[in-house]
Amino acid sequence: MFKNCEGIGNFSEGKAWIKTTSSNDNTIFEYIDTSFNTLFQVETMPFCESQDYLNGLCVIYSCMEECFYQVIDDKGNKVTKYYDQISSFTDGKSIFNDNGKLYLVTDNNYSSHEKDEISSWAVDAVEKANNLDLIPMNLKNNYKENITRQDFSALVIRCIEKKKDVNIWFLLDDSDRALDDIKNDLTEKNKFADSADPNVIAAKMLGIINGRGNKQFAPNDFITREEAATLLMRTAQYLGKEITIENNATSYADDSKTSSFAKQPINFVSSIGIMKGTDNNQFNPKGTYTREQAYTTMYRLFIKVD
Repeated sequence: MFKNCEGIGNFSEGKAWIKTTSSNDNTIFEYIDTSFNTLFQVETMPFCESQDYLNGLCVIYSCMEECFYQVIDDKGNKVTKYYDQISSFTDGKSIFNDNGKLYLVTDNNYSSHEKDEISSWAVDAVEKANNLDLIPMNLKNNYKENITRQDFSALVIRCIEKKKDVNIWFLLDDSDRALDDIKNDLTEKNKFADSADPNVIAAKMLGIINGRGNKQFAPNDFITREEAATLLMRTAQYLGKEITIENNATSYADDSKTSSFAKQPINFVSSIGIMKGTDNNQFNPKGTYTREQAYTTMYRLFIKVD
């Protein structure tokens, strides 16, 4: 019935795909119903793969001289442009580059992605951070929103894991116990009253984060710029960076607004170009920090620490 069949997908939403090759070596995906009737065909470049249907949409991945995704509806019509691929389509999400702008696209939201646009100044660093797998999948969205203390902790742990090429829990426990046993045991013993998040607990055990008193961590509070600077310095120190900066006043005009614990970190991150000030020689220590700012500075730290 289907000649030169090279592959077949699972039935999903009443359709499955049959992969064949045309006379000019292009790939043809023939979509069939449960009675094996042909519903429609899609011809595209060689070296293509099709995903199964989800929420009325299907993704075809093509890769020859360049790689891109093509999204079709349940009648075979293209519903998006072609996008250059930047990250793999994992857990229903991927980042795409559309004429220099990065977007997050999800399985059930291919066309409505403007809210996930990355600021032009951050595109290069976020792309590089993503290629180094420094950004957890659940944080690849809402780039201009402020980042929470918990999510920044996740970036810290991801950075350490990628730099040391080892799961963080094996750094915290060198026993021969199973990974889940180590993680569950250490999390239970070291949890905050308001957080048992594994990344938060791991960062606490490494001495990188502290709570806010009374066993509280305030995981959902937005991290401040001075807190971000402090965590970045401690992460660099954990990874072997020598800290020679003294805990003196910063050179910023708003130094008087800086907490005493943050003066050395701000001097450190400024001196090696990890974080920069804002306008008019201000650091804005109590100000919030966006996700794209956090990804940018974590990338800078990663490449500056040997």
